[in-house]
Amino acid sequence: MRIATKFHKLLSLALVSSLSSISFYAPVVQASLIGTSTALAAPTFGVNGERAHVLALLQRQDVQSQLQVRGVDPAQVQARVNALNNSEVHALATQLDQAPAGAGGLEVVLLVFLILIITDLAGITHIFTFVH
Repeated sequence: MRIATKFHKLLSLALVSSLSSISFYAPVVQASLIGTSTALAAPTFGVNGERAHVLALLQRQDVQSQLQVRGVDPAQVQARVNALNNSEVHALATQLDQAPAGAGGLEVVLLVFLILIITDLAGITHIFTFVH
């Protein structure tokens, strides 16, 4: 019994010393408010970066020519992308990034067309005359 008690004391001393020494290696974290100018100067990540990525893809010459062939105004596409909520932008950016190179162009055009129809059905825009 005496050996078990000494072992428990030694084990508890080792655990206490090891756990207390961990706190010496932890970095100190400070949180503070930042100004508007600092926040605006920060690089765009997250949804704003994804929105810029989608708009950059839609501003490519080949995409715009395909949209014009299908009778869609590229300026209206840009306005509709700007009108999307954050989850829709994230889903669209994810789909565009996962599309294989040289393929999936039809899906992108159909997705944009679907977005245009949904916004027409919601009454936000009035582009297509066949949507009431």
